[in-house]
Amino acid sequence: MKYKRCSLIAYVWINSLLAAPAPLDAIFPEPYFPGTFIGRENNSYSGLLSSLNTNNMNVYGWGNPSYNVSAAANSNVPIAMQYLPNSLLLDQAVLVFEKTPDTLQTNHIDYGFNFTNLFGSDYRYTKMAGLLSQQYFEHNNKYGYDPMLANLQIFVPGVGQGTLITLGRFLAPADIESPLSPNNCLITHSLSFTYGAFTQMGLFLNTKLNHQWSYYLGVHASSDIAIWSISAAPAFTGYIQWTADDEQDSIFTGIVAINNGQYRNQQDNLQQMNMIWTHRFSEEVFVQSEAMYEFQKNAFQGGSCVFGNGGSGCGPLIPGYSGSFGLQSSLQKKWRDDLFSSIRVNYFNDFQGQRTNYQTAYMSFTLGLTEILKKNLKIRPELRYDLGLSGTPYDNGTRSSVVLGLLDMIVLL
Repeated sequence: MKYKRCSLIAYVWINSLLAAPAPLDAIFPEPYFPGTFIGRENNSYSGLLSSLNTNNMNVYGWGNPSYNVSAAANSNVPIAMQYLPNSLLLDQAVLVFEKTPDTLQTNHIDYGFNFTNLFGSDYRYTKMAGLLSQQYFEHNNKYGYDPMLANLQIFVPGVGQGTLITLGRFLAPADIESPLSPNNCLITHSLSFTYGAFTQMGLFLNTKLNHQWSYYLGVHASSDIAIWSISAAPAFTGYIQWTADDEQDSIFTGIVAINNGQYRNQQDNLQQMNMIWTHRFSEEVFVQSEAMYEFQKNAFQGGSCVFGNGGSGCGPLIPGYSGSFGLQSSLQKKWRDDLFSSIRVNYFNDFQGQRTNYQTAYMSFTLGLTEILKKNLKIRPELRYDLGLSGTPYDNGTRSSVVLGLLDMIVLL
């Protein structure tokens, strides 16, 4: 994988999706879609922990505190991950151990691995049922630990133009956002991302057929559920990716998870489909747009049940089908090497209220900057406005809209 400087995030997504050469020095890895780095150069990470890096084996991490000023008094939900209004949070403190397989060579099978350890308030969203998840579901702790990624990768050069096999826990592949904070232009996340799949555990295969076409196949225990959990049920994953010859456009579409869709043992069993279109206007400006649809059957309103420490337990049962639909578009502009702006517009319709606890559609408008202060330090000021198109879904059911001002800092280690 040609690792990009995630501090210069405007280049990260476009280069990941369009497989264009990275124009910037590499100091931080971008674990976007598993497998998209087939045929790309592996660069060593260079940071405070770089003395520990040898033979493509890297140790790195980051710390990410944030503060928000909110019009809400009690809760920013359904906004995530800054769910507490007018609060300072340690979103993420992360340590990663990783080896990247060499996908440039074609004469031998190579291997890699990734073990990403996350501590912070964001664990409340990245947690996986059956894997230390009692911190959230049983105790509703403000902070917790999540081994968010833990996988083995095997590269087989003779299948297509290369095939990468990932076994273990990996990121759910289809999104224009990432749960890893350095890989995003904005602090907050769209509702489409917040209420979709985060990680999966199982087997994932990516084959590069040629410069334009790749496919992805996998089987897992359902999104955000460990294979040994009582809520586990086999689910299928499949995608195709097309990239234009001029590398100005890319389409990535497929199934994030599909099985019988039955809500199981107080846990969500999301059935999800996504489509992403990326277009580059120039080296400085690009846009990504995403449509997503998800559903499940006989689920509780509000999602998986949370008990203890103010948790709401299980919501009322929604018999039969419940679904959600989301659209979002994100425009990134590079002003200079150390300054970027981002604009995101998101529409999300929670038809039966199963995801957000409120049966309404939402609109969200977000504007943010990313500024590089030093090689290993960046800040992201942000302004966000959210509106429920019916009812009062914000601040524990008391507000129809909410405005947030946010600032965070990411220190790369």
